[in-house]
Amino acid sequence: MIRQISIFFSSIILAGTLQAQEVITGLQFNETIRQEVKQKGKPALKQSVHLMLPFFDDFSGDGVFPSPNQWADNHVFINSDYPVFPITTGVATFDAIDENGRLYPQAGDNRFRADYLTSHPIRLDSVFSPEPKALTAADSVILSFYFQPEGLGFPPAETDSLVLEFFHDHPVDSLKGWVKVWSTPGMTLNAFFALHNTYFKRVAIPITDTA
Repeated sequence: MIRQISIFFSSIILAGTLQAQEVITGLQFNETIRQEVKQKGKPALKQSVHLMLPFFDDFSGDGVFPSPNQWADNHVFINSDYPVFPITTGVATFDAIDENGRLYPQAGDNRFRADYLTSHPIRLDSVFSPEPKALTAADSVILSFYFQPEGLGFPPAETDSLVLEFFHDHPVDSLKGWVKVWSTPGMTLNAFFALHNTYFKRVAIPITDTA
């Protein structure tokens, strides 16, 4: 049975489309991020953090970076300004702007990984709230989240994508590694609503017994 797992979201962008958008809009930086970095600096990342179930984040904290208590990096933009009809207090926005508020330098490549968000390792052997309980292979563990393309930002191209991977910390070294479990192509918010009849779509990924 999987005893520990890490969550990794990443956005993949086709730079040709991005460059066309940049020429039209002039969007090459995020001033909100730049000002926070200038005034407060970036939060210190934490090492050797092991999270416990249940794992939850509605991105409602202060600041523009993910909580270092739950997340191992700070590349996404935490805000309440970009979502359309949000169902949570805040969102994590994935775009082509880095943690310093500047356009990624690799945006000149044909295709590149832009923002990504990685959780600290999450223990899957027990649940600790509302009361401690050991989990077995018969118990269901699910990662659930909501996503929305574009929002009030610029629409992603069809060749862009949002990807979810799990890191399986298997006792056998050759079986350790990142495994892609879900992805979705870029689309406009109007196309997304026409397809799903909702502004935010829920995704539920079961974490199954791999023994």
